[in-house]
Amino acid sequence: MVNKKITDYDILKKHYTFLNDQNDQSWESNLVSNYHETLFKEYVVCDLSRYKTGDVALRWRSAKEVVEGKCESICANISCQETSNLSSYEVLFNYVEHDVKKQFELMENDLNLVEEKIKNELSCVYDVDIFDIFTNFQSTQNKINKLNESFKEIYAYKKEVVQLIKSQVKVLDSLSQLEEVECVVNKEVVDLAKKLIAISNEYFETEDRDFTISFKRNKVVEKKEEEINTIEFIPVDEAKFDSVPNLVKRRATLQHINELLEYLHNHAVKHNRCVPVKINDISSQGIKLYGQTGMAKIAILRHLKLIQVINRDNTILLLDQRFKGNKLKRKL
Repeated sequence: MVNKKITDYDILKKHYTFLNDQNDQSWESNLVSNYHETLFKEYVVCDLSRYKTGDVALRWRSAKEVVEGKCESICANISCQETSNLSSYEVLFNYVEHDVKKQFELMENDLNLVEEKIKNELSCVYDVDIFDIFTNFQSTQNKINKLNESFKEIYAYKKEVVQLIKSQVKVLDSLSQLEEVECVVNKEVVDLAKKLIAISNEYFETEDRDFTISFKRNKVVEKKEEEINTIEFIPVDEAKFDSVPNLVKRRATLQHINELLEYLHNHAVKHNRCVPVKINDISSQGIKLYGQTGMAKIAILRHLKLIQVINRDNTILLLDQRFKGNKLKRKL
């Protein structure tokens, strides 16, 4: 006699349970789980007609009910068609299957069940998980506490910097009183020191809040600054320009030459002496130094011995005797 072939239906009929055992890894159990996950997708239909006596009937959805949206967009109660104000619940219950009494034990205890219900209700009412908000609040509070500790360290270092600036300012003030010492106090440095000290007096507790900066510039420095400020720009005149061979001038004009020469002069006045200037920096100011016209500008000024080109650094140095000697012995 030939044995009857066992089909999937036979296996399901024998091994299927309402809730599958997650620890059972047999082939039959895996087959049942695959059918279960494919067909039912979590939601169940319930019959609440006897809820007053504690009896509730549960079953998985049919294919038609899945298509209609029963339990998802329509109330899961078999006799209810409500579509608004729906909530999802996981409940503890006992049931009988294959003449064996079983219990739903997904929740560890009643407290977890209550917590899940509260989460679901709050999510439906406020469209947000209140527990996630509380967790984020605690995380943010911890970050704020760490920031406060970092700010305290920053304030401590800031106080040290301010005290150092004050001590340096006092040294500069004392040196400025000595006429035999040539010193230059950069005005920008003094302004910066004033701002930092003002900020420290406003935001930090300092012992000498009335500390002020008052420099008395010595006569040597004042005289040299006056000499530097009186150095005027002398443009190239037409006679000198005409003395340059046409082969050197090419398309460059007198206006182009004086534009470049004036830029180099202003740069020397700003630094109190003639210093090399990169060709790229000059070009960035809108003065063309590349191409035939640009190279002709440089060639003309070199021919007139007004500049020196340093090929090693690709820089141009203004040759003006009036700026000589302005490089001071000591610069503070």
